[in-house]
Amino acid sequence: LVFHSKHFGKTHNLSQLIDLCIEIDQEFQQLHELDVDQLYPLAIEARYPDTGIEVTIDEAREAIEKAKRAIVLITRKIKHEEN
Repeated sequence: LVFHSKHFGKTHNLSQLIDLCIEIDQEFQQLHELDVDQLYPLAIEARYPDTGIEVTIDEAREAIEKAKRAIVLITRKIKHEEN
């Protein structure tokens, strides 16, 4: 977003950030398809353990897999932009 001079303000809302990325490149739609925006509540739980949200081992593994897939896509896009 910064590389494309896209203003996004201070937010941790992944869905909103993904939507802004899609305006630049439709391939970022894959992040919505992976439900990457659903990782946000888990990040809150990690920071603030008294939220009452409980995550199972399977949910944690699924979240890690989604994050890994997102990292692959985003890293590929950044490398492409650098060239």
